[in-house]
Parts: sequence; structure tokens; C-alpha cells
Amino acid sequence: MAKISIQHLHHTDQPDAAHRTRRLMDTFQAEKPHLVKTVTWSADGLQGEAKGKGFNGSFQVTATHIVVEINLSWIALPFKAKAESRLREQFVEEFGA
Repeated sequence: MAKISIQHLHHTDQPDAAHRTRRLMDTFQAEKPHLVKTVTWSADGLQGEAKGKGFNGSFQVTATHIVVEINLSWIALPFKAKAESRLREQFVEEFGA
């Protein structure tokens, strides 16, 4: 199983970073409902899980970083580079480099 691991510095406070991360996830799920089946969040909104076609992942907002871990099944393996690149682009657009 292939894995995508991202830690992106967010340069903001934790509640704002969590809100912005949730907005990114909600937008992605709305744009790709055929890929993203479920997104669930912890009660405090600082951690979540996403499951979909060929992947399952977790994300966490710490005081300084957005941490993403995604496990890809063999069926999603050909899309690993594109998915990782797109996630990194989204984080740079939202939080800066």
C-alpha cells in the first residue's frame, strides 16, 4: 500500500487553520463526490478522517502544522503523484509556502 504524508506549516492560529482545512476538505468532497465518500471530524474540529475510492486518510491540525496521512490502495497508486501534488498546491494556496 502506498502512502502520502504531508506536514504543512500554516502560519496562523489553530482554530483558523482548522476552519480553513475543513473548508478545503468540504470543497474537495463537493467537487469529487465520486472519489470522496465520507469525511468525519472530531468534536473539537482538529482531527478528521476521509475515506473514498481507493484511499483512506487522516488529517490533524496542530498548533503549527496541517498533518495529512493517506493510504492508497493499489487501484489508486497510479494517481499518487498527482494527488500529492494537488494537495500540496491547495495547502500553499490556502496557507502560503
